[in-house]
Amino acid sequence: MTSNALVRIASVVVVTLLPPGVGGAVPAAGAPVAIAPAPPAAEGLDDVAPAGWQALSLPKPPGAAAAEADDDGAGSPPVIVLPPPHDLLRTTVEQQYIVGADAATQVEASGSVNGIGTRLAALATEGPAGPRLFSRFLGMYQPGAWGAEAGDLSSEIWGFAEGFRWLGAEPADAAGVPGTRVRPALSLYVPVQQSGNRSTVVAGSDDLALGGFGLLGGEAATDGSWLARGELRQARFGLFAFDRQAAGSGSGLGTSGFLDLPLGLDLQGAWSRGGSGAAALNLNNLSLRVPLGRWGGLEAQSSGTQTLQARLRTNEVGFGTAAGPWLVHASYQRLRGDLLLGAGRTSAFGQRQLLAGLGWAASSRLRLDLEAVDVATDQGSGARWLQATAGLRLWSATSLSVVAQSPGSPFHDPVHLRLQQALPHGFSVIGEYGNIPVFQAADGAFGEPARLLLAVRKVWNVATPPGGGVVEGRVTAGDGAVGPGVPVELGRYRTVTGDRGDFAFRNVPAGSYALAVPNPDVPAALAAGAAQRLTVAPRSRTAVEVPLVPLCVVAGRVTLDGAVGGKAPAARLPKVVLRLDDQVTATASDGSFTFQNVQPGSHRLSIDAGHLPPGIKISWPSRIDLGLPPGTRLDSVKFHVAAVVRPVLVRELGR
Repeated sequence: MTSNALVRIASVVVVTLLPPGVGGAVPAAGAPVAIAPAPPAAEGLDDVAPAGWQALSLPKPPGAAAAEADDDGAGSPPVIVLPPPHDLLRTTVEQQYIVGADAATQVEASGSVNGIGTRLAALATEGPAGPRLFSRFLGMYQPGAWGAEAGDLSSEIWGFAEGFRWLGAEPADAAGVPGTRVRPALSLYVPVQQSGNRSTVVAGSDDLALGGFGLLGGEAATDGSWLARGELRQARFGLFAFDRQAAGSGSGLGTSGFLDLPLGLDLQGAWSRGGSGAAALNLNNLSLRVPLGRWGGLEAQSSGTQTLQARLRTNEVGFGTAAGPWLVHASYQRLRGDLLLGAGRTSAFGQRQLLAGLGWAASSRLRLDLEAVDVATDQGSGARWLQATAGLRLWSATSLSVVAQSPGSPFHDPVHLRLQQALPHGFSVIGEYGNIPVFQAADGAFGEPARLLLAVRKVWNVATPPGGGVVEGRVTAGDGAVGPGVPVELGRYRTVTGDRGDFAFRNVPAGSYALAVPNPDVPAALAAGAAQRLTVAPRSRTAVEVPLVPLCVVAGRVTLDGAVGGKAPAARLPKVVLRLDDQVTATASDGSFTFQNVQPGSHRLSIDAGHLPPGIKISWPSRIDLGLPPGTRLDSVKFHVAAVVRPVLVRELGR
């Protein structure tokens, strides 16, 4: 036995006897064996297996098939998947022109530049008012770290705002924390006509997680404006509330929530109050969704609106169901309230609306929808109209939608057409005809004359400088590196080692990855260790070693020492089955055996007493417990066995 193997022998004597006359093919020593019942003629053996014996199926050791493929020159080259040598910024530019009116240019982009997530959006118009930049936004986000935004921003206090914002690292929420965490942010807002903000202010916002059931957060500005909010959420219940004090917009207060009831019922409600004077606005809403199984679903809701000029209440019930390609929906709405006429006088107002619709998805190329609307006021006025919509996929790159309304529609858009044609190289053209509000109009009032809109759109991926990190290192085995051609995987990426076991992944996008040598590709006599978890930051360099574990070899011999109590010399004993934990092998013709590619660690080696030939027994249980450090070759294990001695009966024969 080798000196570095920890070997503890519990018992070593096993009794077995090979029936005479058994010859034929001998299993290769060291090959793992699968033992299963077999017919007398076992495939792969020259002779018929004797009665009471079972055939041994001997698959190749791990790595042997791959080695043979390499020797034959038939092995296919390893698949290499590397990160792209550049980042991409998907960009869309669309030029729109309303004939006889004005035009607009829209630019959108999203992707990564030098490893930094980037979003860009802008809309510019050209018309009677001259060139105008209608909206703009630029956001840049370092993965797992800072971020920055400029242009049209979303403010918790004012809703819409303009300015610049610096974002902190995105919170790493613990499992079970409800809602979406807000990144810590410091914002500089400038005055803007569309917002309630009337001065240049600095504001900060953040979130505080309340264990696994809620959040507290909000935003506060240097002019005294603030918004505080809280959220509680469980599996079947949620509640959200906020309180706001905004310079230029007044105070605000609101709450909303949901409750999942038995039988699949869903109850939702909301209430809010904000503004002051002529801008005061109170809103409330309550809705109940009732599933009806295969019959569809029912929804009932009631909402109220109160301003200085009106107080209105709307009650509505709706139903929808689908049957194959057909979709049916209907709703009834009742509105009642008071309108302020001036001088303190009010007038009662009431209106009902009945809507019924039928949809038919004829195929993947055609969908038809028909809606009928009947509106009537308590004062006696009303309107009825039909609206038909057709969506057609004329060809794979051509789509057409047609919306037609009958006389009586308040939208004054008898026929509205939109045709879109995709062209090669990311181009597409769009034509639209109907009631189309101009870009520079104060509002998009209906009743304007029909117009024609023409648009050209271009979409392409712009190659940008890469900003990923570098992961490089070596694959080692024992005291040295492995040779070339060993596959290494980093997440979804894959490469192979060089002459000295070296490898490198460049331009790796920021994120978390598992690094390992895949098990099927580990060289023979080696085993892969556990995968390493790496976090790659933009423009970082990570050096790492991937150790492979040298496997072990356990070899020895089973010998027959002659009859019990006898002094016969040792004899060869082939085809004795041995087990090393779950591995099985059989001795060669000289009684030798070998277990190749054994994992380091603790193992138990024994002779399989359940597959001995008839008439053979074990004198007492036999096993060897092994402790194998990596790379151990244990080649002097011995089992001594003896034949069973049967008693000889002698009796006197009568004359």
